[in-house]
Amino acid sequence: MEYLDSKLRRKLLEFWQQHKVETIYLCLSGLFLLFSVLMYYFAIFSQQKIIQKNFKESDSQISNNLIDQSKSAKKIIVDIAGSVQKPDSYQLIENSRLKDLLVEAGGLSSSADRDFFNRNYNLAKILIDGEKIYIPSKKEVEVGLFTDATFVIGTVAGAASNNQLININSASQKELEDLPGIGPSTAQKIISNRPYSATVDLLDKKVVNKGTWNKIKDLIGI
Repeated sequence: MEYLDSKLRRKLLEFWQQHKVETIYLCLSGLFLLFSVLMYYFAIFSQQKIIQKNFKESDSQISNNLIDQSKSAKKIIVDIAGSVQKPDSYQLIENSRLKDLLVEAGGLSSSADRDFFNRNYNLAKILIDGEKIYIPSKKEVEVGLFTDATFVIGTVAGAASNNQLININSASQKELEDLPGIGPSTAQKIISNRPYSATVDLLDKKVVNKGTWNKIKDLIGI
């Protein structure tokens, strides 16, 4: 065993003496390669840290901008009642849609007539300050308190029944919807096309069709 160890040491010594320079260069090359690999991964790690930092700062800045915009935006208050999960008055950003209000109210309740809602309510409708939205239940629709394209409780066109004409230049969304044949989308269209110099402008501007015009012409004024 000692003989073998002595022979091995002699062989290694001979190899070292014969290939000293090559061995030194090989070791230095290995160290340089190892150093290069370490520097490469260190550079990648540092770059990732910088990207993550910039992303966090950018994300934080965007969030702060959105918060600032939300705080500075004009607010409106809209009331929603009837068959919704949380009927109440809600503060929303100006130009919010009916869909936004429904989200705040928790959506339609189990008693809501969803088919009636889908036929008569426009989720994209822009809400106005002080507006009231009422969502009827299945029972209210079944007994006739609500009919398609008519937002009426009790008698038709309650305001007009008291000999008070609905002013198409100043009436609210709800007052317009109280007219026979006027649903939420048509009421919004009437508001968008103001002002009117005569009631017949509704027909001339194609805001309503002739059938609807015949239903409301004696109930409106300017």
